[in-house]
Amino acid sequence: MTTVQLVAATRHPVWKVRWDAVNELGLREDPDGIAALAERAIYDDNSHPRWRSLWAISAIDRQATEAIPEFISALEDMDPAVVRNAAIALAFFHREEAGPELLNGLEDPDSFLRWEAVFSLSNVGSDEVIAALLLRLDESVEPNTRVRSQVALTLGDIGGPELVTPLLGTLKNDPEPGVRMRAVLSLRRIGGPAALEGLRAALAIEKDATVRDALKNAIGDST
Repeated sequence: MTTVQLVAATRHPVWKVRWDAVNELGLREDPDGIAALAERAIYDDNSHPRWRSLWAISAIDRQATEAIPEFISALEDMDPAVVRNAAIALAFFHREEAGPELLNGLEDPDSFLRWEAVFSLSNVGSDEVIAALLLRLDESVEPNTRVRSQVALTLGDIGGPELVTPLLGTLKNDPEPGVRMRAVLSLRRIGGPAALEGLRAALAIEKDATVRDALKNAIGDST
């Protein structure tokens, strides 16, 4: 297919066809496709072509020079979905303009949209972001296991020794093994004596086999 045909296919009614088109534009590293890719990243109603469009833009231009102004402008759109998508796109390219909208997204009633916000915040870490994420380690604040698991991972991506204590609290107290395991992964990533001591203490009381294996691997890597 020519670039013109691929650009047209990015608006196909079937999302998989749109995904294939944006993927091919990225594989070709074709700058003539950037405008269409930016459009998909902002306006597509399916997360698969939206996210793949961001990858494709980065494959063509790591800094997204042409697309960034479009994303910033879309933050002023009247459609909340467009604003959210623009913030996710900006976060993908580590732009701080994404922060306020993504923080708002932590309160969305849709758990997938909260997950998207948490995932994206790993690229725009700040004291405000960390404080908001720490609140969502609490099951009473964030009841969704997938979102809480992503919070634990995102805190590990952001890093910092001040996150060791709250992640150890999650490892000790969260009822879901999947969340505890991701807390282990983040503590392993942050490292340091306090994390290692906490991981060893957790191994002594952890009952879940998968979490125990993660703990042993993390402790082994730290010694």
